[in-house]
Amino acid sequence: MRTLISVAVLTLTLTACGGGDEPQTGPTETVTVTSTPTFLGDPTEAVTETPTEEADPFAPNIGDRSLKVGQPRIGTGITTVLLETDLGVTEQYRDPEQGNQYYGLRVSTCVRKDFDTAADGDVYSTYPGEWYAVTKSGDEYTSSSSYSDFPSPKYPENVTVAPGTCVKGWIAIEVPEDVSKYEKLVYRPGGETIAEWIL
Repeated sequence: MRTLISVAVLTLTLTACGGGDEPQTGPTETVTVTSTPTFLGDPTEAVTETPTEEADPFAPNIGDRSLKVGQPRIGTGITTVLLETDLGVTEQYRDPEQGNQYYGLRVSTCVRKDFDTAADGDVYSTYPGEWYAVTKSGDEYTSSSSYSDFPSPKYPENVTVAPGTCVKGWIAIEVPEDVSKYEKLVYRPGGETIAEWIL
């Protein structure tokens, strides 16, 4: 680090008015001011900026990247959307267990037109066990409901989705009846959370 000391000399002339025609000249006062500016590094050296790491556009939509209902989770070849929800949905084929109710989720899954199934394999639609309703205290509820329990129109469970096509419909999760408010709905295929929709 290099330090430069600069000295400025300021001369003040004090002039007083006397009774005559000529101005009276008083003593001269010299004031010395010292300042010490600091150079942050050698100005001859090149400044190297640290490049910032680009965000992965396909990173899981959790935390700061969480979604709102209706917003899409965009993956490398698949787009999943939680279109709407209905807590206490009654349009199903089996009554829930005593003390429970159904949480209806209308879901859409679309496969990109240029998705390479030969390289990446077939895409299968989701099923209820991959979706979780989460309370503010962190309690999670998923569903083991059979396909016939879904409201209509039902989401087609575990079917092959061809590139360039979409499937959509309702999924039902059985949850406790005494819980009226949930914090988020989580999509966790294969045990890995890739998206959450804040309610």
